[in-house]
Amino acid sequence: MTTGVIPTPAAAPVRSNRRFGMLLAMVAVGMAAFGPFLYWSGSLLCKYYGIDVNPEAAPLDPAEATGTGRLVRVALDLEVDPSFGEELVFTVEQPVQQVDVGTYNTILYHIANEGDETLYIRPIHHVSPNKAAQHFMMIECFCYNDMALHPGEQRELKVVYGFQPEMDVRVRESKVTYSLHPITEAEMRPASDSLPGGNEAAGEVSP
Repeated sequence: MTTGVIPTPAAAPVRSNRRFGMLLAMVAVGMAAFGPFLYWSGSLLCKYYGIDVNPEAAPLDPAEATGTGRLVRVALDLEVDPSFGEELVFTVEQPVQQVDVGTYNTILYHIANEGDETLYIRPIHHVSPNKAAQHFMMIECFCYNDMALHPGEQRELKVVYGFQPEMDVRVRESKVTYSLHPITEAEMRPASDSLPGGNEAAGEVSP
Protein backbone atom coordinates (compact mmCIF):
# COMPACT_ATOMS: atom_id res chain seq x y z
CA MET A 1 0.00 0.00 0.00
CA THR A 2 1.46 3.27 -1.09
CA THR A 3 1.08 6.26 1.10
CA GLY A 4 1.65 9.86 0.14
CA VAL A 5 1.75 13.19 1.77
CA ILE A 6 -1.55 14.95 1.65
CA PRO A 7 -1.03 18.71 1.46
CA THR A 8 -2.53 20.67 4.25
CA PRO A 9 -5.33 23.10 3.38
CA ALA A 10 -2.99 26.01 4.02
CA ALA A 11 -0.47 24.94 1.38
CA ALA A 12 -2.56 25.93 -1.65
CA PRO A 13 -3.40 29.46 -0.38
CA VAL A 14 0.32 30.07 0.30
CA ARG A 15 1.22 29.16 -3.29
CA SER A 16 -1.68 31.32 -4.53
CA ASN A 17 -0.54 34.28 -2.46
CA ARG A 18 2.98 33.96 -3.82
CA ARG A 19 1.72 33.95 -7.38
CA PHE A 20 -0.47 36.96 -6.69
CA GLY A 21 2.49 38.78 -5.18
CA MET A 22 4.63 37.98 -8.22
CA LEU A 23 1.84 39.27 -10.47
CA LEU A 24 1.65 42.54 -8.56
CA ALA A 25 5.42 42.92 -8.80
CA MET A 26 5.30 42.38 -12.56
CA VAL A 27 2.55 44.99 -12.90
CA ALA A 28 4.59 47.49 -10.90
CA VAL A 29 7.67 46.87 -13.04
CA GLY A 30 5.60 47.24 -16.20
CA MET A 31 4.13 50.54 -15.04
CA ALA A 32 7.58 51.85 -14.18
CA ALA A 33 8.97 50.75 -17.53
CA PHE A 34 6.12 51.85 -19.78
CA GLY A 35 4.82 54.85 -17.82
CA PRO A 36 7.21 57.32 -19.49
CA PHE A 37 6.38 55.82 -22.87
CA LEU A 38 2.64 56.24 -22.27
CA TYR A 39 3.15 59.83 -21.15
CA TRP A 40 5.33 60.55 -24.19
CA SER A 41 2.89 58.90 -26.60
CA GLY A 42 -0.05 60.81 -25.08
CA SER A 43 1.82 64.09 -25.44
CA LEU A 44 2.72 63.19 -29.00
CA LEU A 45 -0.94 62.58 -29.85
CA CYS A 46 -1.92 65.92 -28.34
CA LYS A 47 0.74 67.68 -30.39
CA TYR A 48 -0.27 65.81 -33.54
CA TYR A 49 -3.86 66.96 -33.20
CA GLY A 50 -2.87 70.51 -32.25
CA ILE A 51 -4.28 70.51 -28.74
CA ASP A 52 -1.23 71.75 -26.90
CA VAL A 53 -2.04 73.18 -23.51
CA ASN A 54 -0.61 76.60 -24.35
CA PRO A 55 -0.27 76.95 -28.13
CA GLU A 56 1.31 80.38 -28.39
CA ALA A 57 4.59 81.05 -30.16
CA ALA A 58 6.68 84.12 -29.45
CA PRO A 59 4.72 87.07 -30.88
CA LEU A 60 6.16 89.46 -33.42
CA ASP A 61 6.27 93.17 -32.70
CA PRO A 62 3.15 94.54 -34.48
CA ALA A 63 5.27 97.34 -35.92
CA GLU A 64 7.54 94.76 -37.56
CA ALA A 65 4.86 92.30 -38.67
CA THR A 66 4.97 91.96 -42.45
CA GLY A 67 2.67 89.92 -44.63
CA THR A 68 4.10 87.06 -46.67
CA GLY A 69 1.23 86.86 -49.15
CA ARG A 70 0.48 83.32 -47.99
CA LEU A 71 -3.17 83.12 -46.98
CA VAL A 72 -4.47 80.64 -44.43
CA ARG A 73 -8.17 79.95 -44.01
CA VAL A 74 -8.94 80.03 -40.27
CA ALA A 75 -12.19 78.55 -38.96
CA LEU A 76 -13.21 79.90 -35.55
CA ASP A 77 -15.01 77.23 -33.60
CA LEU A 78 -16.99 77.67 -30.37
CA GLU A 79 -17.69 75.12 -27.67
CA VAL A 80 -19.79 75.67 -24.55
CA ASP A 81 -20.07 73.09 -21.80
CA PRO A 82 -23.62 71.63 -21.83
CA SER A 83 -23.97 72.24 -18.10
CA PHE A 84 -24.38 75.97 -18.82
CA GLY A 85 -27.63 75.19 -20.59
CA GLU A 86 -29.15 78.18 -22.36
CA GLU A 87 -27.94 80.66 -19.76
CA LEU A 88 -24.59 81.27 -21.43
CA VAL A 89 -24.56 82.72 -24.96
CA PHE A 90 -21.24 82.71 -26.83
CA THR A 91 -20.86 84.02 -30.39
CA VAL A 92 -18.17 85.19 -32.80
CA GLU A 93 -18.63 87.97 -35.35
CA GLN A 94 -16.68 86.36 -38.19
CA PRO A 95 -16.61 82.53 -38.06
CA VAL A 96 -14.08 82.27 -40.93
CA GLN A 97 -11.11 84.51 -41.65
CA GLN A 98 -8.41 84.68 -44.29
CA VAL A 99 -5.11 85.39 -42.54
CA ASP A 100 -1.95 86.64 -44.22
CA VAL A 101 0.87 84.71 -42.55
CA GLY A 102 3.19 87.09 -40.71
CA THR A 103 0.51 89.66 -39.88
CA TYR A 104 -2.16 89.98 -37.19
CA ASN A 105 -5.92 89.55 -37.42
CA THR A 106 -8.59 90.60 -34.92
CA ILE A 107 -11.49 88.44 -33.76
CA LEU A 108 -14.40 89.78 -31.73
CA TYR A 109 -16.34 87.39 -29.53
CA HIS A 110 -19.46 88.17 -27.52
CA ILE A 111 -20.49 86.46 -24.30
CA ALA A 112 -23.66 86.99 -22.26
CA ASN A 113 -25.21 85.57 -19.11
CA GLU A 114 -28.96 85.31 -19.66
CA GLY A 115 -29.56 83.42 -16.43
CA ASP A 116 -30.34 84.48 -12.86
CA GLU A 117 -27.05 83.40 -11.24
CA THR A 118 -23.43 84.39 -11.63
CA LEU A 119 -21.52 82.06 -13.95
CA TYR A 120 -17.89 81.22 -13.28
CA ILE A 121 -16.14 80.37 -16.52
CA ARG A 122 -12.73 79.11 -17.61
CA PRO A 123 -12.00 79.69 -21.32
CA ILE A 124 -9.45 77.51 -23.09
CA HIS A 125 -8.30 77.61 -26.69
CA HIS A 126 -6.98 74.92 -29.02
CA VAL A 127 -5.28 75.29 -32.37
CA SER A 128 -4.99 72.68 -35.09
CA PRO A 129 -3.21 71.25 -36.98
CA ASN A 130 -0.02 71.03 -34.96
CA LYS A 131 2.04 72.63 -37.73
CA ALA A 132 -0.14 75.72 -37.25
CA ALA A 133 -0.28 75.47 -33.44
CA GLN A 134 3.53 75.60 -33.25
CA HIS A 135 3.52 79.04 -34.92
CA PHE A 136 0.29 80.48 -33.51
CA MET A 137 0.97 83.83 -31.83
CA MET A 138 -1.22 86.29 -29.94
CA ILE A 139 -0.77 89.79 -28.55
CA GLU A 140 -4.25 90.01 -27.02
CA CYS A 141 -6.55 87.29 -25.75
CA PHE A 142 -9.03 86.36 -23.02
CA CYS A 143 -8.09 82.68 -23.07
CA TYR A 144 -7.06 80.98 -19.83
CA ASN A 145 -8.32 83.88 -17.74
CA ASP A 146 -11.27 82.93 -15.56
CA MET A 147 -14.38 85.07 -15.72
CA ALA A 148 -17.24 85.78 -13.32
CA LEU A 149 -20.23 86.74 -15.46
CA HIS A 150 -23.09 88.24 -13.49
CA PRO A 151 -26.79 87.88 -14.41
CA GLY A 152 -27.58 89.99 -17.45
CA GLU A 153 -23.92 90.88 -18.02
CA GLN A 154 -22.50 91.01 -21.54
CA ARG A 155 -18.91 91.33 -22.69
CA GLU A 156 -17.03 91.81 -25.92
CA LEU A 157 -13.88 89.70 -25.98
CA LYS A 158 -11.07 90.60 -28.34
CA VAL A 159 -8.38 88.33 -29.73
CA VAL A 160 -5.47 89.56 -31.87
CA TYR A 161 -3.59 86.66 -33.40
CA GLY A 162 -1.44 85.56 -36.31
CA PHE A 163 1.03 82.95 -37.53
CA GLN A 164 4.80 83.24 -37.63
CA PRO A 165 6.32 83.51 -41.13
CA GLU A 166 8.29 80.31 -40.40
CA MET A 167 5.10 78.23 -40.47
CA ASP A 168 5.12 75.35 -42.95
CA VAL A 169 4.06 76.67 -46.37
CA ARG A 170 1.88 73.57 -46.82
CA VAL A 171 -0.50 74.78 -44.10
CA ARG A 172 -3.48 76.30 -45.91
CA GLU A 173 -6.18 75.80 -43.26
CA SER A 174 -6.34 76.01 -39.49
CA LYS A 175 -8.98 75.85 -36.77
CA VAL A 176 -8.97 77.92 -33.60
CA THR A 177 -11.40 76.61 -30.99
CA TYR A 178 -12.46 78.45 -27.87
CA SER A 179 -14.23 76.34 -25.27
CA LEU A 180 -15.93 77.58 -22.09
CA HIS A 181 -15.88 75.37 -18.99
CA PRO A 182 -17.70 75.78 -15.67
CA ILE A 183 -15.75 76.31 -12.46
CA THR A 184 -16.62 77.37 -8.92
CA GLU A 185 -15.93 80.75 -7.36
CA ALA A 186 -13.24 79.11 -5.22
CA GLU A 187 -11.47 77.88 -8.36
CA MET A 188 -11.18 81.36 -9.88
CA ARG A 189 -7.59 82.29 -10.72
CA PRO A 190 -6.29 85.89 -10.78
CA ALA A 191 -6.15 87.54 -14.19
CA SER A 192 -2.82 87.59 -15.96
CA ASP A 193 -1.31 90.66 -17.57
CA SER A 194 1.58 89.01 -19.39
CA LEU A 195 0.38 89.83 -22.91
CA PRO A 196 0.74 93.44 -24.08
CA GLY A 197 -2.30 95.34 -25.24
CA GLY A 198 -4.80 93.25 -23.30
CA ASN A 199 -7.83 94.28 -21.32
CA GLU A 200 -6.47 93.87 -17.79
CA ALA A 201 -9.46 95.53 -16.14
CA ALA A 202 -11.83 92.92 -17.49
CA GLY A 203 -9.42 90.07 -16.86
CA GLU A 204 -9.31 89.19 -20.55
CA VAL A 205 -5.60 88.62 -21.10
CA SER A 206 -3.88 85.30 -21.64
CA PRO A 207 -0.92 84.36 -19.50
